[in-house]
Amino acid sequence: MKQPVPEIVVGRTLSADSDSAHPVRLRLSGGVIAAVDPVSPGPEQNDLLAMPALANAHDHGRGLRPLCYGAFDQALETWFAALNIHPPVDVYANAAWAFARMAQSGIGLVVHCHMATNSPGLIDDAEAVCRAARDIGIRLAFVVPMRDRSRLGYFADDDVLERLAADDREAVRQRWFSPILPATEQLAIADEIARRCEGPLVNVLYGPGAPHWCTDAMLSLVAEASQRTGRRIHMHCLETRYQREFADAAFPGGLFPFLDRIGFLSDRLTLAHGVYLRRDEMKMIAAAGAIVSLNTCSNLRLRSGIAPAADMHRHAVSLGLGIDALGLDDEEDGLRELRLTHLLHAGISFEPGLSAASLLEAAMMTGARAVTGRLDHGRIAPGAPADLVLLDYAGMARDVMPGMIADRDLVLSRATKRYVRRLIVDGVEIVRDGKVHGIDQAALEAAVIDQAMAVAKTYADGRPLVERLQANLRQCYLDGLHQR
Repeated sequence: MKQPVPEIVVGRTLSADSDSAHPVRLRLSGGVIAAVDPVSPGPEQNDLLAMPALANAHDHGRGLRPLCYGAFDQALETWFAALNIHPPVDVYANAAWAFARMAQSGIGLVVHCHMATNSPGLIDDAEAVCRAARDIGIRLAFVVPMRDRSRLGYFADDDVLERLAADDREAVRQRWFSPILPATEQLAIADEIARRCEGPLVNVLYGPGAPHWCTDAMLSLVAEASQRTGRRIHMHCLETRYQREFADAAFPGGLFPFLDRIGFLSDRLTLAHGVYLRRDEMKMIAAAGAIVSLNTCSNLRLRSGIAPAADMHRHAVSLGLGIDALGLDDEEDGLRELRLTHLLHAGISFEPGLSAASLLEAAMMTGARAVTGRLDHGRIAPGAPADLVLLDYAGMARDVMPGMIADRDLVLSRATKRYVRRLIVDGVEIVRDGKVHGIDQAALEAAVIDQAMAVAKTYADGRPLVERLQANLRQCYLDGLHQR
């Protein structure tokens, strides 16, 4: 059962901008840290390390992993064909299962990009997802999916269909096509979701899928709505080389000058991925105060590449970290994602890379701003949000000589979800020793798996069609259709 936590005594603390090996008592009240008081060393601390809760700045909340229904790792552009025919499972259970796994790894704040068609039925989905987040106790940014073109790729759907065998065309239409509402109606649905779902721990964001899935008119309408309401925007951007080529062909004057001109580029914006950003674009993003969410493991698994994170940091781009529902081992382990990102971006030989301090700022502070829009996350100090993860420092450091390594280096070398002892969000304990309060995780997991297995034969029978569509899509990209 979730309970408010009045105080915590820990042996050491680590935050985005500081660390301390001195024991302290953290007093919590009203969802914030009310005081940080030194205490005398003793067994009471149990050698715990307290950090601000991690923020997952880009995810899709997939309790049932894509691999389970045939969307195995491959290039993003063909992976989508299998991903986008998700088995019919309970929306609440699927989201709660995913959020529970995140919370068990110390993630207390999540940007959830819901993968569904924007239609009136999306409102019910959103309410179910937000209820799952509230039941667990995480902070959630629900990103309302929006798109008004290109269901199958970065080109006209008819270009794909005409290359398919006649017998496959109608089957593809039935399985992959759903009605596309006008952009104004999609915005109205987003505003209705906000009216119903927003609360102390839940924010609703506009989610235009990406420049290749949205017309210029839709992007302009979203920019206007964000300016009018103050609501944040979250969008995929330049994840793969094919998206880079599309953007250069579709926006001859430059994608980012266009986004800036329509008022889309602002400090209310988070861009996911940015693997193929150029330096002039980085400068524009930094000047606007927008965020780029790095999604390291996802980009590796989907053959997208490695984002120029150190270059972004040098150009003052605000960085967050996301798992994108594709972590190592098919697990949402925020600590493991943190370490992988550190290893890839720390620099080659003696050249400088992304520093440990910058990485922790991305994971604890900037990523949290992508969720809440607030600037006060990422610190352990009076007035900061009482969003904390407690790690078993003694377990991580059992063979480490005292005084030989900084705590941040230990965390970046060894921390995984198995060292998470407690997670506290808004002053309330939501995880203790691997158990997530507020839900029956085992029952939800079993229900989702049972629902998926009920349609397993149908999915296996449809597998050849998926593979033919994927082969068709691959050839479309190799032929350069996305550049027309």
